[in-house]
Amino acid sequence: MQVVPTRSAFHLTLLGAACTLTGIGLSRPVAVLWGGALLLGVVLARAAAKWGAARSRASGFEMVWDDRRRLIPAVRGAPLEVFAILTNRDSRPLEFSELALMHAAGMEARVTPRSGIIPRGASVRVRVELTSYCAGPCGVFGLSIKTSRAPGLFVVPLLFSNPLVILTAPESHVLGARAIKGNRCQAQPRRTVLSREIAEFRELREHRPGDPFRRIAWKPSARRGKLLVVETEEKFDADVWVLLDASLELSRGTPGKTPKESALEHAASLIRARLEAGQRVGLIVYAGRELVRIHPEPGRRQWLRMRLALTEEVHTADADRSALSIFELEQLALEHISALDPRLADGGRQPVSTEQLEALTRGAPYEPQPIFAASPHERALRTYLRAFGIDSPPLDTDERPRSERRLAAILGERTFKSGRAGEVIVVGPPPDAHSPKELLSALERVVTRGTSVWFHAVGSSMEVSEAEPERSEVFRRVKRARLEAGLIESRKILRARGVKVLAVSHQRPRE
Repeated sequence: MQVVPTRSAFHLTLLGAACTLTGIGLSRPVAVLWGGALLLGVVLARAAAKWGAARSRASGFEMVWDDRRRLIPAVRGAPLEVFAILTNRDSRPLEFSELALMHAAGMEARVTPRSGIIPRGASVRVRVELTSYCAGPCGVFGLSIKTSRAPGLFVVPLLFSNPLVILTAPESHVLGARAIKGNRCQAQPRRTVLSREIAEFRELREHRPGDPFRRIAWKPSARRGKLLVVETEEKFDADVWVLLDASLELSRGTPGKTPKESALEHAASLIRARLEAGQRVGLIVYAGRELVRIHPEPGRRQWLRMRLALTEEVHTADADRSALSIFELEQLALEHISALDPRLADGGRQPVSTEQLEALTRGAPYEPQPIFAASPHERALRTYLRAFGIDSPPLDTDERPRSERRLAAILGERTFKSGRAGEVIVVGPPPDAHSPKELLSALERVVTRGTSVWFHAVGSSMEVSEAEPERSEVFRRVKRARLEAGLIESRKILRARGVKVLAVSHQRPRE
């Protein structure tokens, strides 16, 4: 158990040592005794602080969450409130300070109160305000606290490992008409080669000159003694496909502020708007390989299915997308297991077997989707970390060419070549002069079949290093100019092939 001295303890130790040395040098026994007494008091205070903390833990000093749920749903950027209860079962009051929440990157937390006194046999309710900016499972590992006893010269940090997982869904914003309806705010889905016309009944009205003869409702006209016409609303059942680029380049940057988060939110907003308009929407998430495919369907159930896929299945925990080696995975898992139960991993010194990892994962707050890995042990490590909301940084490789070839292969499928798709919206960086020719050819073929194709361009992050703040604004301007120049070039290339481009900012819109 670690014992941390306060500033008062440090000053008293220096004073006692100085008095002792001065007394020895000047042959003053009284000064030596006084300095020795100070040092002895500091030693006894340290022992008392350590003993008091051990006694409090042994007597049942604990932290539990007020909410019994261990998996709490949330929306990205929306504040969430949870409560923790600290209970002191000791016969003496306990003073605590620097109460803090341990959580994954990409989250903000505020704890109140941060310090106070817990009377004997009483409890204190702690309020925790959480805001998550990363889509997917985000781990809350527990509370850290510093306790002290009279005379308060030493504090003992304690760790309460009580994990929660905040399952954060991307926020769906209300989009503008241009982003929702695509080609110049067209009121109806575009008619394609294979789209079928559907006539939905709206009302019966009196006949007017110029109404088609086939729309006369003869039986109601006979009953009412006047000509009535069936008023219908024509719709087309052409599918809308949203293709989301999840390349590794879009996941780099400060957690919660990456272009991937902006792309997820924009895709969720598009899907929700189109489904609420009564259209059939499909989703494909791709990178170097295809990650998610959901075939077009209408309705609320489709929205829930797609929102869950965007929340849970767009991540960098797979072995071919993660920057963590097997050694780093074992170190992270051992560190987390040691905080949960030091006996399992012998304080972080003993490796944990695959069977132990699988058993611990079954008791985790969150059950992740299957993880891709090269071996069963690596899969168990990655699944364990994902189940407790510990994310993996993206692999530092250039995946852009592979992603563009994958997009070309998707657009070359029969669904898109035959014209069954009425509209295709690609959320991600648009192709440029360095893109493979097969992608540009595939886009041109899809447009030729009557499908409207849009690129909703999400660029790289505008973040710069904080090491040189005086140059940060210059770097932002240079980076923004390069992105705008690239977007102009992409628009010129795609406009010649009938593909339209809409720029999407990576920043979250202000409330």
